[in-house]
Amino acid sequence: MEVAAELRACNPTTDRNLLLVLLREITRQASADEEFVHALGIGGGHSTLLKLVSSGDEEVQDAASESITVCVNNLPAGASFPMRGRPVDQAQWTPVIMQRDIGSPEAPLEVRLRQARELDGNKKIGNMLFTSSVLLARWITQNPAPFVSKSVLELGAGLGLAGIAAARFAKDCTLTDQAAMVPNIQYNISQNRSVIGQTDDRRVIAKVLDWTVDSGEHFNSGSTQVDVIIGADVVHEHWMAEAVCRMLRDYLCPCGVAFIMNPAAKSRAGVEEFQRLLVEAG
Repeated sequence: MEVAAELRACNPTTDRNLLLVLLREITRQASADEEFVHALGIGGGHSTLLKLVSSGDEEVQDAASESITVCVNNLPAGASFPMRGRPVDQAQWTPVIMQRDIGSPEAPLEVRLRQARELDGNKKIGNMLFTSSVLLARWITQNPAPFVSKSVLELGAGLGLAGIAAARFAKDCTLTDQAAMVPNIQYNISQNRSVIGQTDDRRVIAKVLDWTVDSGEHFNSGSTQVDVIIGADVVHEHWMAEAVCRMLRDYLCPCGVAFIMNPAAKSRAGVEEFQRLLVEAG
């Protein structure tokens, strides 16, 4: 990492001004992106920060202390501070950061997504980006009318792509999934603020909503029903048909609408049951 290399190369005596600039930049970037903290450690920056805390310059000490505090408070899941050298399993610790264009040929719109580290070695379905999510996100971007000034709930958000697309137009948008997925969804929301945009009345958040548990706890402390529900590839096992229908009954307002993008029955179990249940529900 360039910042880490510059930091290591600085002489606290002769390069004092540059050093202070670098420390402030580290604090800024660490506050904005937890992956910066990890990359800084890979580049040897953590140990350099610790050394600077003991320097003879009070201003440098204070700036280094502030950088360390921000780094410690913004570590990726499972990481530690300080990181001494490279992790034993570099592949496991290197996050997958992908760019996806969800706009049109005339108006491209790139979204930046991170796949969470799977430290237990088990590949989680929610940590994959399925074609359905990309198609739904593009459809939303090109057909925004149903989402403008509406409250939106995404079921099984995974990496959050479709919800981020909807949040661009919605009054508020809640992206939900199982607890293990939520921190990474929130990270992806934070990294796409320029795509989502900002208005005073807009709330874009990630919450836990587990279809397998009916605890009576709502995803939102306010209204429990929304104008629009979206979901991509949310039915791929037989039991999910009834579960998704239950979510629609519980959380969609009487005049609301749901947009579910799912592969056909020949490649996903439960789809025929889902279609039947929707017809029966009218």
